[in-house]
Amino acid sequence: MTIETTEDLKKKLANRIGAKATTRLRTMVSILVNGFEEQTHNRFLNDKAMINHFGAIITAVLLAKAKELLLIDDINQIFHIDRHNVFPMSYEKPNTVTIVSQELLRSYKNPMDVAYAFDEIYSGIYSTQEETRLLTMDGYDGNKLSILLPETLYLAHTQAGKTELKAMTCGQGKESRVLIIHEAQGLASKM
Repeated sequence: MTIETTEDLKKKLANRIGAKATTRLRTMVSILVNGFEEQTHNRFLNDKAMINHFGAIITAVLLAKAKELLLIDDINQIFHIDRHNVFPMSYEKPNTVTIVSQELLRSYKNPMDVAYAFDEIYSGIYSTQEETRLLTMDGYDGNKLSILLPETLYLAHTQAGKTELKAMTCGQGKESRVLIIHEAQGLASKM
């Protein structure tokens, strides 16, 4: 889990499980760096599983002495990328290497209109949020995209997307940049 997700869950679970919310919810980095006090955990639940290195997940499970591992993530999540290129990696759909036992379709973060827009990809998704009309859908092209905004970060999922944005001359504004999402994450982690 990310720090933000951990803090969000601690707040939501404090009423239900009390002090355990602060001791049982940890980020992956915290587990790998600090380990656990001498205790065994029955279940190890890893949220955002696909963006974690699988070796890190297994190491954390062994440190926790867990008897059961539950991996939770978006089946369409951009997966872990090895920035160091230490060994060859390949991507496999989750259901080819493990059992996808349950498809969770409830969204706590997305408002109703966003969930409705996602229904094309996640058939049956619904939201617990009551806000609506937060989303305006509009395609983009060179005519609609403001390319001269100052201090603007343009993000792409792939190198091809980054090249396309640069070809459209995005990122020309003062202190603006065009990056791949993982490049931006890498820069953010160095701050």
